[in-house]
Amino acid sequence: MENHEQDIKINTLEINQNTMAENIKTLKDDVKLGFEKTDKSFDEIKILIKEVASGKANKWVESVIVWVGATIGLGVLGFLGKLIYQAINAFKII
Repeated sequence: MENHEQDIKINTLEINQNTMAENIKTLKDDVKLGFEKTDKSFDEIKILIKEVASGKANKWVESVIVWVGATIGLGVLGFLGKLIYQAINAFKII
């Protein structure tokens, strides 16, 4: 009977060892994947830093600035046109 109990304990230990080995392998894979994602994130950050350092704006920022500039420019031209029209009417040049 004692030999049977010893076999059960050995079998249990073997199963535990196999389970721990699988868990360690999974943990190593997860850690490796985490480091790969971190490295990829650092590479993306480096690229963003280079873009910022180059002084170039993103396309959507560029578009917004062009539209705002165009709106302000047209507003100024319209205002100047209105002033010229009022000056012509005031002096009755035409």
